[in-house]
Amino acid sequence: NTYSNRDVGLLSSASYWPADDYINIWVTDLGSGLLGFAQFPVSNIIGLDVDRESNSQTDGIYIDHEYFGSGFNTDDFSKGRTATHEVGHFLGLRHIWGDGGCTLDDYCNDTPTQERSTKGCPTTPSLSCNSTDMNQNYMDYTDDACMNIFTFCQKNRMRAVLQNSPRRNSLLSSRALEKVEIANLDLGIRSINSIFKDDCSSDIEPKLELRNYGNTIVQNYSISLQINGQNVQTLTLTNANILFSDVKNVSFNTLTLPSNGEYNLSFKIESVNGIQDANIANNIKSTNIRYNLPRQGIIATNFESTTDWHIRNPNSMVIADAPTEIANNKALTFNFYQTIEPLGSISVLESPLIRVSPLADPRLEFRYAYKHNGNNNADGLFVKVSTDCGVTYPYENLVFSSYGSGLNSTSRLVSAKFTPESGLEWRKATINLASFASAENIRIAFEAQNGGGNNLYIDDISIDAGPVPKYDLVLSSAITSNNILCTAAANFEVTLLNNGTTTLKNIALSYSVNGGAKNTNILNIDSLSQFRSKTFPISISNLPSNTLSKIEFEATIIGNQDEVLANNFKSSYLYFDNDEINIPYRNSPPANEWFNFNKEGEQKWSNTSEVYNVGLFNNVQLGREYWLISPLFDASDYKILGFGFDYAYANRNARNDKLEVRLDLDCSGTFDYVVYEGVGRQLATDTYVNNWMPSNDAWQQTFLDISEFAGNNDIRIAFVATNQNGSDFFIRNIELFDANSQPIRISSPFKVYPNPANDIIRVQFNLPQI
Repeated sequence: NTYSNRDVGLLSSASYWPADDYINIWVTDLGSGLLGFAQFPVSNIIGLDVDRESNSQTDGIYIDHEYFGSGFNTDDFSKGRTATHEVGHFLGLRHIWGDGGCTLDDYCNDTPTQERSTKGCPTTPSLSCNSTDMNQNYMDYTDDACMNIFTFCQKNRMRAVLQNSPRRNSLLSSRALEKVEIANLDLGIRSINSIFKDDCSSDIEPKLELRNYGNTIVQNYSISLQINGQNVQTLTLTNANILFSDVKNVSFNTLTLPSNGEYNLSFKIESVNGIQDANIANNIKSTNIRYNLPRQGIIATNFESTTDWHIRNPNSMVIADAPTEIANNKALTFNFYQTIEPLGSISVLESPLIRVSPLADPRLEFRYAYKHNGNNNADGLFVKVSTDCGVTYPYENLVFSSYGSGLNSTSRLVSAKFTPESGLEWRKATINLASFASAENIRIAFEAQNGGGNNLYIDDISIDAGPVPKYDLVLSSAITSNNILCTAAANFEVTLLNNGTTTLKNIALSYSVNGGAKNTNILNIDSLSQFRSKTFPISISNLPSNTLSKIEFEATIIGNQDEVLANNFKSSYLYFDNDEINIPYRNSPPANEWFNFNKEGEQKWSNTSEVYNVGLFNNVQLGREYWLISPLFDASDYKILGFGFDYAYANRNARNDKLEVRLDLDCSGTFDYVVYEGVGRQLATDTYVNNWMPSNDAWQQTFLDISEFAGNNDIRIAFVATNQNGSDFFIRNIELFDANSQPIRISSPFKVYPNPANDIIRVQFNLPQI
């Protein structure tokens, strides 16, 4: 609900346009009093060799919603100058006071040195550092109304960045500058959504997102898939009916890669409505993937011999002599000294696929050597982790980052090309990867950014991925499509994985309900080799009614001892209830027909003689959902339908609990329809105090017209509270009735007047009892 400058990866992943062609400006609630911030450009201009960030996925400007545009908050920062200021940073400008005192500079000679930032709007010139401060400059912190200056030097600095820096100079040739031509018939491949069917298995199930960019409805189309230049599958769809600007998701059939290696996957739209469409430029997309059986134990490389680590952008990388304790030691060398490679280009060293056991304590160690040349160059080294087989390396998975002089591994003065002279000129980095232990498979990438500075060396990479068991059967998942049931039977898909080195043939899978007797299945497996998985259907019947049931699964190797027992178990929770309640319905005082549900088995909702409440105040399990679910309602005879309830909530500062009302219409247990949602302070009905309880004045009456769902005979309604450790939610006076206007609470005699009325006035009462 709020973002800080540590959350840029999360925020940008929610909405991102390619940073080579667009300036991304994210507008949100930044929290912590931040008005805005921006990512500096990659540049060798003086003053930009710090605060460097190479990640294109987060490149852009971040502004708090209260300070974006003009007029929103009518305070000192309501004239849009926050964006002006942050664009200045985006194009390479420093704060006018140099982020320090009189000895620090903003690297512009026509802005006077300044001791500190300016607050407010000075009515008379302020003096510091023996000169008049330029309070009017957009790069100060002056009130918006008093900002009106960029200097000539600032202008030239921004233009130099715009013309020379990566992801700035490409803006000048962005396709966004081209006039949009809409073709009559134009179906395009918008994106490749996924490749691997499961986590890094040899099975691939490519998925594409298509879009109709043309004026003509797309009725049929044909798409081919080539792997390493060979056509392997053609997908033909008819009766597609894709309208202008509509998006269509398509999936290819599952394919199995024949062996370890690199593969180029190329997708091409062959025909649209039986002919070639008018825009072939968006008909082809390709991607490269790597597949190898995962490795376990100690994964190491010292570059003294052939390595199975993958090198991308090999023009900047060579394996060369780099002395350590051994004079003729070899290391991976990134040649950034006097390189002809573009500024900001990234060279990547990528690990093989690594199996990380759930019990492992994975660690990464490596050595690096570098010496900054004293200029404004800022070469960088970044280490990231991928949990999707190397398809993406998210910003939040950055585990090591250093650039410029911060990379220095020696104090020796070096003004030209750097080569380490001994082991004393190397640094060792140790990184704990325990946060990725549950991912099963990971890849690690070393990304070196060219700043046109000096050579960078990496050597002696070692990953300790834990033990290599001979026998280790893993119960990976036990999934059911429906945890809320209308029948006493449930169907699960249980996936087993062989994490050991020995091929398995004899496996047993057991389950129990609420700690009762085990039901054991001897599974029919010809062979399950290392790192292979297989999924089995399991049906469970005779579930108890009106009870939260815990289903516990256990997988066992028959005839041999499993060396890692902790990963042989999974549990799931089900609730079976087919009680049906008539409409109109009123639940006051609360009865016990509504039930608690939570996928972790926690039952946090409780009820008194008048009120349901869910305890969030002392709950530190952030993000967990707690469900209060109704019995079934039969609304098949109704054309209009209204749902009402009262709630009370006191918002704690920076605690954004959420309350939703969701509907399930067909006993699927999916509750796809969200008919009400409120978050944090927008929900508040009272001022928070310690141990808050609602007073009579703290209740809010709520009415929802849900007539669009009338006519269904199996409706469930759920209150879903999402915990952010705020305060408790209280619910009372739950009503479901055939009306589409908010009811009036009657506590004394009343009169009804025609307004106008003909022969009949219809008054409907929803009484607690007949």
